[in-house]
Amino acid sequence: MPELNIHEDPILQAAEIISVMAFPNDSTRRGLFNYKVRFNLFLEERRRFMFGDKNSKEYVDYVNKSCDSLSSYLAPMLLHSDSYEHLMKKAFNVGAVNVGQAVIEMHSFSRIDNTYVGINRAFQFVVDQQNKHGFKLSKKKMEGDWQKYKYVAHLWAAYAYCLFDPVGNGSDLFLRNHKEILGLARYYQEFLLNYESSNNRKISFDPEKNWVIPKGSGWKVNKMDVEFTEERKLYIRKWNNNEYYQKHK
Repeated sequence: MPELNIHEDPILQAAEIISVMAFPNDSTRRGLFNYKVRFNLFLEERRRFMFGDKNSKEYVDYVNKSCDSLSSYLAPMLLHSDSYEHLMKKAFNVGAVNVGQAVIEMHSFSRIDNTYVGINRAFQFVVDQQNKHGFKLSKKKMEGDWQKYKYVAHLWAAYAYCLFDPVGNGSDLFLRNHKEILGLARYYQEFLLNYESSNNRKISFDPEKNWVIPKGSGWKVNKMDVEFTEERKLYIRKWNNNEYYQKHK
């Protein structure tokens, strides 16, 4: 099974996580995207130096050399590939985030209502929530996105959990919070691999395709001590025990 590479350099780590999440099943596009993310993050570091950020000479030299080598490597491909901005927009699409949100909701149901819902019911809950707030989403669309991102669903769940962090989203979030994201992804990874719904159904994963977060990487998360409001608890219980059966059975 593929295993996420772990780096000490936050830039290399952010590029690794982002590229795997974006293209889990396409090694060629994943590799090129990885280099593009690295290049743009190193360029951002170089720009910081211009505005007076103090760093050691060794680090400045490392960033400059990385920019130069990546520029040389990517130059022949730039005219024949999507721009970095376009790739980032495609990578961080709503469908992938919804897959992560479905995993979060499965965990929420287990914590709030002691109910281990199947993935289909989790999809329907996300669909109902999106449609309730005016966003058009169908269960069929979620099923298609799940097939595309299921082997990195734990990473998308970690990203969705951190999405409203004050540091922002996209590459900035991974650059600043990569240890938190890795820790959360490991937690959700174990949650999904060991998950069994209340009707004794497990989620089917091909072990040769499932991206593994190495043990010991990121912050350790023993338990998701999320504090749910009473309103949230009541809503989930009502939907799970009444609305779901009335609408979708």
